[in-house]
Formats: sequence, structure tokens, C-alpha cells
Amino acid sequence: MWKPKQLAAGELPTVHLQPSDLMVAKHPTMLVTILGSCVAVCLYDRRRKVGAMCHGLLPKGKVNMSHQDCSRFVDCSIRKMVTGLAEKCGSLPEDLEAKVFGGARMFSSAVEGKSSHMQLVGTENIKSARLALQHFGVRVTAEEVGAAGGYKIFFESHTGKVYCNSLRRKNSPSLFAGR
Repeated sequence: MWKPKQLAAGELPTVHLQPSDLMVAKHPTMLVTILGSCVAVCLYDRRRKVGAMCHGLLPKGKVNMSHQDCSRFVDCSIRKMVTGLAEKCGSLPEDLEAKVFGGARMFSSAVEGKSSHMQLVGTENIKSARLALQHFGVRVTAEEVGAAGGYKIFFESHTGKVYCNSLRRKNSPSLFAGR
């Protein structure tokens, strides 16, 4: 079976993203996060061999929110990654491809029936990611979203390869390699 360590020929620096984190990786880096109803978006620039990943908690920030305080929101995190890749690496939105993960259903239907917020946060995070990417003209090349349970994501920033492992389904890893 394929393992995340097989992504890189050698050892890569590894950064574990927590909720509300994002990273623009100018140098080869393994970006790792664990998701439930949150969403991770991996951006990759094939031409420049650079990438970025975010771990967004909630769908949308306020319009007047400061750039510095908005990383917990999916839409704002995507904006920060697109502008960060442009500023640090010279990436253009049309050179980027996105892979979207998460937005899982984390609660049983009995629990979800008691709170519409619990039912909607994952779905709304997915919608927000898709809309923000569309707004910036970034094409989505892979998705693994909305399943029951969480995910563990490994993103190799300089190749665009992503390993997505479901935390609920046994033996269900999938590789979303760059095309």
C-alpha cells in the first residue's frame, strides 16, 4: 500500500496545520492536517513548483475583517493563499490548481437533527471553498468532500501530490496526484 513517506524521494520538512492555519510553501514542504467539518484547500502552481494549504474552520468572514485575523474562514484563507503565492512566488491565479478536502459529516443523524448548524457547517465550508476558488479563477482538479467522518491530508507542496486518508473508512487511502 502507498504511504505518505513515499511522496518524497528524501526527507521533507513537515508542517502540521492546526485549525485556522495556512502556509504558503516557497520551498519543498510536506503540509499535513486533520479535518472534520473543516475544509483544507491545497493550491499548486505547476510552473513554479510551489504550493499552499489552509485549514478553514468556518465558511465566510466579514467583508471588513482585517487580512491578518481572517484565516479561520475558508473564503479569506483562499484569498490569503492566492495573494501569498503571487507575492512570494510570482504565481498567477490561472497557473494554480486546487484540491479540496473535508467538510465531513461528523455527527450521527440523530445528533445532527437537533442542530441545523451541526448539519450545515461542513456543507457551507465546501460551498465557500468552491465559490472563492471560482472567484479567483482557480480550477479545481480534485475533491474528497462531505463524507461521514474526518480526513488526514498530506500535501507535497512542490509536486502537488496529495494523500487523503479517511479516518472512518479502513483501507481507503487515495492519491490525488497532479495531472
